[in-house]
Amino acid sequence: MFKIVRAIRKILAAFLFWWGIIVIATGVYCYRYQHQIIQGLLDEANKWSSYPIQIRTVRLTLFKSFPSIALACHDVVVKERTGAATDLIAARKIYCAFDVWKLMQGQYLLTHLHVEHGQLHIGEDLGVSLSQGADVQKVAQREIPLIVGLHDIHLKDMELWCSGARQHFRIYADQMKANLKWEHAVLEADLRGKAVIQHIQFKDLSFAQNLPLSLKASLTYDQRQRTWTLRSTQLRHGNALLTLQGNGGLAAASPIFLTIQGKRVSPQFLLRCLPKQYDQKIKQYDPRGQVTFGCRIDKQPSQFCSLQGDFALHDGAITVSQLSAPIVLRLLSGRLNIPNIQDLKTATLRLDQLTGTAARSKLVGSIALRDFHNLYLQCVAKAKLELAVLGTLLAHPAVTDASGMLDLDGKLEANLKQLMRGHYERENFRISGALQTQAAQFKMGPAQVPCKDLMGKLIFKDDALIIQDCSGSIGPGGFMLAGTLHNLLPHLFLAKPKLWGDVQFCTDYLDLDALRYGRSGSVTPTNVRLTKFNIAPQWFLNFDCDIQQFHYRRFQGKNIRGRVKVKDQKLIAENLQLGFSGGKVFLDGAIDASTDDLNIHTVAKLQSVRLADLFYTFENFRQDFLMDSHLSGKVSSDVDLTVQADRRGNMRWETLNAVIDCRMIDGGLHNFDPIQQLAKYMDREHLTNLRFSELKNRILIKEKTIYIPPMEVHASPTRIQLSGMHTFDGKVAYTFGVPFAGLQEELGAPDDIDAAAGPHLFFKLAGHTGCYTINHDAAASRKNLAKALKGQGKVLRNLLQGTYRKNKQFQALALDDYFEFSE
Repeated sequence: MFKIVRAIRKILAAFLFWWGIIVIATGVYCYRYQHQIIQGLLDEANKWSSYPIQIRTVRLTLFKSFPSIALACHDVVVKERTGAATDLIAARKIYCAFDVWKLMQGQYLLTHLHVEHGQLHIGEDLGVSLSQGADVQKVAQREIPLIVGLHDIHLKDMELWCSGARQHFRIYADQMKANLKWEHAVLEADLRGKAVIQHIQFKDLSFAQNLPLSLKASLTYDQRQRTWTLRSTQLRHGNALLTLQGNGGLAAASPIFLTIQGKRVSPQFLLRCLPKQYDQKIKQYDPRGQVTFGCRIDKQPSQFCSLQGDFALHDGAITVSQLSAPIVLRLLSGRLNIPNIQDLKTATLRLDQLTGTAARSKLVGSIALRDFHNLYLQCVAKAKLELAVLGTLLAHPAVTDASGMLDLDGKLEANLKQLMRGHYERENFRISGALQTQAAQFKMGPAQVPCKDLMGKLIFKDDALIIQDCSGSIGPGGFMLAGTLHNLLPHLFLAKPKLWGDVQFCTDYLDLDALRYGRSGSVTPTNVRLTKFNIAPQWFLNFDCDIQQFHYRRFQGKNIRGRVKVKDQKLIAENLQLGFSGGKVFLDGAIDASTDDLNIHTVAKLQSVRLADLFYTFENFRQDFLMDSHLSGKVSSDVDLTVQADRRGNMRWETLNAVIDCRMIDGGLHNFDPIQQLAKYMDREHLTNLRFSELKNRILIKEKTIYIPPMEVHASPTRIQLSGMHTFDGKVAYTFGVPFAGLQEELGAPDDIDAAAGPHLFFKLAGHTGCYTINHDAAASRKNLAKALKGQGKVLRNLLQGTYRKNKQFQALALDDYFEFSE
């Protein structure tokens, strides 16, 4: 045993001795001939390369890569071309290691290359320059050959960049090492290191901003066949791992096969690999989770390139700025298939499983998108949606403070490309399923009208919405709704397709003031800011109405039944009947909103409606002379009325035209000041409460003027004849015929003699409602007096003869006898 140890010691001592001699001899050789070696190497390098080389200092070192000799170059600049703005290589240090035995034989065999602290520029004409350099190398090898046989390349703190007309990239290599092995024109390379992809630009697309990666790759390249094989290549970014394998060729017709496997990949990493334009749009949602995927790229000779892949997202989340909590995606898995990457019409994207939650909302479904050119979408979903979350996501100003739940079970098929262009056809948009509401409530419209306790079922079939058993309350009243609407969803999303349908609407109380202005009560344009009235031109709707009570401004109606149509920007009432002020109203009419103004036309029939309420409802027709407080009785009439209003409902009274055929029963005129001024001719007590006889006549309203035909006002035993006209701005012109009781007494006529046949005094009322005068009409009085005396004589003769019959006719003034305003 002792002998063996001694033998080993002798061998080691001999090895160290000879090794020391070799090192010393090599050092002496390098020291003795370093100038010749350096100068010869530089000369050979300049011959080998077509690029000008500048080196500040050069020295030989034996210890950098022993047993090879290293040439240490400091501040090296390799010019791309004379006068170029950029340098091919700019490095603080470059170490070139050469085989010492070959060097002693007069050959420069470059085996190792270390480049540190600088930049490496890969130009578009690099291939041409290298080919030229290869020709120089062949010539140089016959004299002082320079042989590139690299086995090791090391980059440290280097920036690699390339810029061209169509592409640009910049990569920072912190530590990169490549081990190369050449054998029979086959290169085998193992790459290790860390790098940061600072920027990649291809045409108008920008990728991968400051993306750090760790690389471990094995590559085989056959120079003669121009084929490559990628084995067990791994890219790491944090916990994310990408594994690549495949093979292919550099020729255009060569096949390519490549597989990419991803594990524990974060959405942020994927976004940074996408073009910057898309990254910025998606980044605001802060997607999170872990993605696992497998991708296969296959290109065979004379065939198109195909792409297939499976993916899954686990425990993902999306942050939406409107929501206080993120939307959680429990599971999202699917498959991407593109048989021809040059023809996206063949592409298909499927999300086979989609499970997500947001607050109390839950969604389970699947999505398929095929033909990426035309974008055909198919979606199947079951969801339990919280209205508060849905309202926040949609963020529509017309709907606020939503709460309650929606149960959705539906299927959607759509051609997204046609819809985005605004081209809607039935085959482009199909929806089916049902939506069930549960205790839903929200506030609606500019007036924020509360809608509460909404229950019902909405069935989607093709492009139709079937409303079943829908009930709740809008404002102060409850309602029930049923019917069918066509094109509802395309109308909402596209704002162009027409909406038509038939709906039955029942409510116990409908307050339009509350719906339009947000509160009940008497609402007029003077105490509220009115909203604009519009009718969408795409609406074609029929409403069958049953309204127990109705309120709008001063109007109070009940038991409203009939049909209301919305068509061509018109609101049309057909066979509408309602109870109003103790009577009934039968109404046909239309509100035309197709122009800048609202054009209103109404044909109505009133039966036994209280006259005072009628004046009050229509705001005393914009005058304060003859008010609702002065009137009593009931009126039955046929009304044909047209008027215009602005978009906020303010009437333009100058456009009002009406023909009113009326019959008044048990009418009364109370405390009417012009009548009170006839007290000198009649009993004042009787004038305070005058009664109308039953009267049939026609009242005209035009040019802001009310024309009142002759009528008889009586308070037993006195009768007064009245006619005239009244403008909306307060000008009045009335004619009164007052029985001359004194003359009747002087003639000795009995009390039952008809006062209308007796003498009358006539008066003219003219001026303004705030300042008017009553003057005696002498001419009309004299004419009437002569006629009355003649008539009284005939009455007396009939009394004496016993043939008197009471005449109920009274003297009436024709329309031509109306008082005319003086200019």
